[in-house]
Parts: sequence; structure tokens; C-alpha cells
Amino acid sequence: MLAVLTEPAVMDQIGMSFSPRLLVARPGQLVQFRNSDDVPHGVRVRSTNGQSALFSVSVDTGQPFEHRFDRPGGYDVTCDIHPGMSGFILVDAAPYAAVADPSGAFSFTDVPTGSYTLSVWSIDPTLRLEHKVEITAGRTELTLGSAP
Repeated sequence: MLAVLTEPAVMDQIGMSFSPRLLVARPGQLVQFRNSDDVPHGVRVRSTNGQSALFSVSVDTGQPFEHRFDRPGGYDVTCDIHPGMSGFILVDAAPYAAVADPSGAFSFTDVPTGSYTLSVWSIDPTLRLEHKVEITAGRTELTLGSAP
């Protein structure tokens, strides 16, 4: 079982955008929603599995809101006040997680020797995949994607 991270994952609202636009958190980890803009924002979170809104709150400047996501899955984040603002939270118990760069590349370091299942998660379910990966002695890094 993975330990719950003690530091909150942070999604800020700044420049009329959620930052980061994609946030990865572990089940049970606290997520803090901040508002660094000088106008009020809303935070509406909805599970991608079709459920109704998990919560919808106002977040004033300098007054963060915190929520603990207990269930793995994808969550859409929007602002009720500014419809163009959107973000996404992926809650997953994987011991390693990375967000791919714009070319689709990502890497993990200090991976122990062993067999792993690499799961690629996308907001679009047709783009999700799993791939078996073997980390052998002397190889502690896994890099996939296009080279810059």
C-alpha cells in the first residue's frame, strides 16, 4: 500500500486559467484549490464517469479550498463564473506518475529492477493503453516519446 502524501497537490487559478491544467494526485491526498487572480472564481469538480458534480464552491482571492480525493479516476474541473476555464485532475495510486510534454515524451528515474505495467491515461478513453515494461539491472530510467 502506498503512503498518502502529506503535502497537498495544488491547482491554482491564475491569469483566468487553472494551473497546472492537468494535476496528478494520489487517493487520499489533499488537493488545494487556490485563487491567485484578483477576481473571484468558482471550482466545480465532476467525475468523468458521468456522475453529477462532486462539489461546486466559490474561491475568493487568497482563500484556498481543500478537498481530499479518495477514489481513483478522472475529474473535470471548471469555473462556474468563467466558462472558458477548465482543468483536469487524475487521481491514481501508481507509485510513479508523469505528465507527458507536448510531444508525448515523459520519463521516470530511479525505477527499481522488475516488471511493470505502464498505463497511459488520457481524457479520451480511446487513447488509453497499457504496455508491459521490464527494468533490468543497471537500467534505472525509463524514457518514452519523441526526443526533443
